[in-house]
Amino acid sequence: MAVKSKTLSVVLLAAGCAAVLSGCASDGETEAVAHFNRGVDHFGKGEWDAAIEDYTKVVELMEPEQAEDFHGRGFACLRKGDYDGAIRDWTEAIELDRRLADAYYQRGIAYLKTDKYEVSIEDWARATVLDHRLVRAYNSRGNAHFQKGEYDAAIADYTEAIELNPESALAYSNRAVAYYFRRDYDKAWVDVKECRRLGGEVHPEFLAELRKASGREE
Repeated sequence: MAVKSKTLSVVLLAAGCAAVLSGCASDGETEAVAHFNRGVDHFGKGEWDAAIEDYTKVVELMEPEQAEDFHGRGFACLRKGDYDGAIRDWTEAIELDRRLADAYYQRGIAYLKTDKYEVSIEDWARATVLDHRLVRAYNSRGNAHFQKGEYDAAIADYTEAIELNPESALAYSNRAVAYYFRRDYDKAWVDVKECRRLGGEVHPEFLAELRKASGREE
C-alpha cells in the first residue's frame, strides 16, 4: 500500500508497504487502504486500540499476506504496552520475510521491554547482519548488554554506533555511562564532553555521580 503517513513511526511503516494497489485494485485492497490510512490517523493521535482494530482489518483483507502488513499493528501494540502482541506481529512479519531488518529490530525492542535480554540481543545481531548500518540496533544492543552488566560488550556496540554515525550524541552519552560503571572515569568525561558538543544532554544525577567518583568537576 502506498499511502501518506503523519508520524515518523508510521512513515517507516508506510515506506515498507508493498505497492499492491493500482487502477485495477480489488475491492478488498481498496478497503484495506482505507483501514490503513485510518489506522495511521489513530496512531498519530495515540489511539492505540482503534489503530490496532484498523490494522487488524488490513491483515485480514490483504491477500496474499505481506510482512509489511503486520508492522502497523506491531507499532501500535508496542506503544500500548502490549509487548507480547508486538512480538507476535513482528514474528509473523519475519516468517513472511526473513530479510526485513526493521522487523528484527522492532521485535528486539519488544523483547527488551519484557526483560528478555538474550533474545533481544539475538534479534539486533540479526538486524545488523541484514543492515550493517542500522545505528539504532547497535545502540539498543548496547543497552541490553549494559542491563546485563556486560559493560565491555556495551561499549563495543556504542563504539560501533559512533563509528557509523559520529554525530550520535546518544551513543556518546550511553558509552559515558558504561565507562563510568567500568570505572574508566577519564573516558567517561571525554564522552560527556563530546555528547555536549553535539548538543546532547547528560543526566544531572549521572554527572553528580561521575564528579564524585572521579574527584573532578569536568
